[in-house]
Amino acid sequence: MVAHYQNHLNIARELRDVQSEARALSNLGNFHCSRGEFPQAVPYYEQYLRLSPDLQDMENEGKVCHNLGYAHYCLGNFQEAVKYYEQDLALAKDLHDKLSQAKAYCNLGLAFKALGDFSKAEECQKYLLSLAQSLNNLQARFRALGNLGDIFVCRKDLVGAVPFYEQQLTLAHQAGPGLRGAGQPAQPAGQL
Repeated sequence: MVAHYQNHLNIARELRDVQSEARALSNLGNFHCSRGEFPQAVPYYEQYLRLSPDLQDMENEGKVCHNLGYAHYCLGNFQEAVKYYEQDLALAKDLHDKLSQAKAYCNLGLAFKALGDFSKAEECQKYLLSLAQSLNNLQARFRALGNLGDIFVCRKDLVGAVPFYEQQLTLAHQAGPGLRGAGQPAQPAGQL
């Protein structure tokens, strides 16, 4: 599979086909990311972003920023993750894409939490909760409530955490099986 993507990249560069080159770079980054090979994924995503001004494709640029943020998060480079999640959020806002905004706020909040910036983490998760309610997205509400509870636990405010966990538990009982857990960033290409 990786050889196919690498050949695609080589041919696209030979032909000076920027669109195909970008697609190959994204595919190579996604391939490595899906295998947990984050150090190998990062350069492909970065090369894609260097091409992005020529592409005029804000949606895919946002996905690559999301994936690059995720790779840096998994590598423990939380400040870099914040940088790319903020770019992802800005692009989602420009596109008026509320679901992508929700994913970006979720991941941005988790990165801020990892940095110990609990105020910004809480702010991001509250934005996620608000967007989730406006989108009627149970999965996103579940994640936001759990993430907010986790932030209060990190602050050693267990009393403050309990209402969020209780709301999360109530939501889980109402929704039934299938809700995924909080506390982890959305996977590459963003499934909330």
